[in-house]
Amino acid sequence: MKQAICLGAGKGTRLLPVTAFVPKPLFPVRGIPNLKRIYDTLQDLSFRHIAVNVCHLKEIIKEYISAYLPCCRVSEEDYLLDTGGGIKRAWEACLDTSKDVLIVNSDIVTNFPFDLLYDYHIASKAVATLVLIDFAPKNNVLINRADKRVIAILGQLDALKMLEEKKLCFTGISCLNPNFFKYFPLKDKFSYIDAIENAISSGETVNYLQIEKDVEGVFWVDIGTVEGYLKAHELVMDYDIDCNNYSAHKNPSYLSNWAYKGDRVITPYGALFSSG
Repeated sequence: MKQAICLGAGKGTRLLPVTAFVPKPLFPVRGIPNLKRIYDTLQDLSFRHIAVNVCHLKEIIKEYISAYLPCCRVSEEDYLLDTGGGIKRAWEACLDTSKDVLIVNSDIVTNFPFDLLYDYHIASKAVATLVLIDFAPKNNVLINRADKRVIAILGQLDALKMLEEKKLCFTGISCLNPNFFKYFPLKDKFSYIDAIENAISSGETVNYLQIEKDVEGVFWVDIGTVEGYLKAHELVMDYDIDCNNYSAHKNPSYLSNWAYKGDRVITPYGALFSSG
């Protein structure tokens, strides 16, 4: 039984004023809400038990889940529990705490093979496995490349002092072993990063996989900003073009001003999409 949690409770403050009315998990990418993109991918990979934590604009998300995501269970928060608190409550309330769980942020767009991560994590018996990417200046995860272990997650000032080759960026994709539960603080609201640091400081093994190094042909983008949201459309379009035996590099597309391209739209060379 494979299970997953999709984190969808955040306010999306970097995308205001749109997120005052549209919850970030329901932002469309090529006309499909990103939460459904993630859900469909998980279902295709045999993740049959999926939980989504909700808080900001939660009635809108709950209504959408009820209508379109039949295998999703909802973990409601009366107030934001932060990422760690959200994971802990969703795992306890909706899933099996004796089984490993995949964690995916709802504000990322990627074609990363979640099943590969899950299988790697189970085989390694690590308490946690993170998916990382080289994404300066956001690189703040200190790593040991020799044994593929996470050493620490650095604060902003500490991260600036470290050599770039020793740092990577957390993508918001990870897997947790049930033993990770002991590193959750007793309080309701806390950061997932705090729990990871608790595990590392206690001597636990936290492994990582790196996009582009360990897994090739994978794209990833954080849609928490306008720039990232538009970039996601470009990447998805390029990926779809590649799937149809076209060269994405020879037929680039560009987007601006909140435009997006729907399915079955043929893109002319160098096309510019704009809302106005």
